[in-house]
Amino acid sequence: MSKVFVTGATGFMAQHLINQLLSKDFKVIGSVRSTEKGDKLSSLFQNSNFQYVIVKDLVNSQDDFDQALSAHSDIKYVFHTASPVFPKNLKDVEKDMIEPAIHGTQNILRSVHKNLPNVEKFIYTSSLAAIRSEDGYSQDEVVTEESWNNVKLNEAKNDSGKAYEASKTHGEKAVWDFFQKNHDVNFKFSIINPVYIFGPQLFDEYVSEQLNFSCEIINKILKKQDDEILGYSIDVRDVAKAHVSCIENSKTDSQRLLTALAPYNNQTLKDLIHKHFPQVSNKVDIGKPGSDQEVFKGYYTLDNSKTKEILGFEFIPQEQTIVDTVSQILKVQGKI
Repeated sequence: MSKVFVTGATGFMAQHLINQLLSKDFKVIGSVRSTEKGDKLSSLFQNSNFQYVIVKDLVNSQDDFDQALSAHSDIKYVFHTASPVFPKNLKDVEKDMIEPAIHGTQNILRSVHKNLPNVEKFIYTSSLAAIRSEDGYSQDEVVTEESWNNVKLNEAKNDSGKAYEASKTHGEKAVWDFFQKNHDVNFKFSIINPVYIFGPQLFDEYVSEQLNFSCEIINKILKKQDDEILGYSIDVRDVAKAHVSCIENSKTDSQRLLTALAPYNNQTLKDLIHKHFPQVSNKVDIGKPGSDQEVFKGYYTLDNSKTKEILGFEFIPQEQTIVDTVSQILKVQGKI
């Protein structure tokens, strides 16, 4: 029974990842920021193969990682999913977003190298934000696994959007730099670059007034508070499955895996809500049904055929993802 380490264990995607690992009889050690968060997660999983350790601060995490990993030197796989998205009460983008992403990644890689003699692979959760900027688009643009966001650190310190792009871009570059500079490293790596991740929370207990960043986009539409948005989507269960594939499929070694399915905007989400949930239709703006298709004609093309070929499994249809997400929210609210 192999042992794995997952940072950011309470995260939206990380919970699905842990669940899939446990279903395959892995022993999972997850890092959390507090005993309270760890106890809650343990009580929900109710699985003796899951345990947690405390890593309070990614920037100053070297000692915490060393302590956790040295106590479990038989860990074979490490998933680094912990990185700030848009933290609540964001005050300092450099301190709260950029530094944790970069230094947290450097810290855990150093600790893995130092403390895990039998480790076989390191899997890093990056983002589409490391591949391209949200600034503008053209229907002639084609984005692939080889594309990179060229955001500079010095231009990101006064803008939360740019700071997020910089945190993901330079956090991922820290992984590539580590493996290029440390020739004595005897473990492999893979990188996952998801787009907007939708889907149900693993546990209903994590459905609250405000959800994680991506699912809150849907939640806001249900609350008539939505902002105009356009992007590509993927199901959280597929992103987790792609992570698990990285320890089962050697074709993923040293690869960026761009997990994405289809474009969407607010109208896409509204149309699906009106189609499947008539009980809340009078509370959701109707917009201009079907108008999203015209928008997509002028949108950039995301070509992740390489990723799909490597992973070798079909992604969950976008409609099912959105329906499952909304169904859970309404169920918890007692509306269905």
